[in-house]
Amino acid sequence: MSAPGVSDTGDRAGVARNYAYILFGLLFFPLLIVAHFIARKGRAHPEGFEQSHYCLQFRTTTVALLCLLAMVGVALSLFFWLQPSTAFQPVHIATLFSFLNNLVLIAMFWVAVRSIRGLYMCGALRPICNPKTLWLWPR
Repeated sequence: MSAPGVSDTGDRAGVARNYAYILFGLLFFPLLIVAHFIARKGRAHPEGFEQSHYCLQFRTTTVALLCLLAMVGVALSLFFWLQPSTAFQPVHIATLFSFLNNLVLIAMFWVAVRSIRGLYMCGALRPICNPKTLWLWPR
């Protein structure tokens, strides 16, 4: 028995697999890029269950990759700009890098919560009502 808007279980499995790629991509970076391209391709599905989930996945991975790129850029600039011979002591540099680490952890938490919520809704065969939102808890 299939829910309205769901063509078959193969599409549901593909959506759930991509959520798993996103979650494992938080630990193994290349999987996040793979999930991003799968979600980009999956947005071409007709309106319905799969399209809403792939749209949510695409926006989540886009923001995650942009945050990661920004954090790496800031870390590299701090690394080269703040040498121990400047006014900053190594303790201050360590504090800046720990603050940057906390920002990365917050971004990872955001991605994980959105992916787990999407995985739950995929298992319940419910589409995402507003997949273009950036809120932590999509409906």
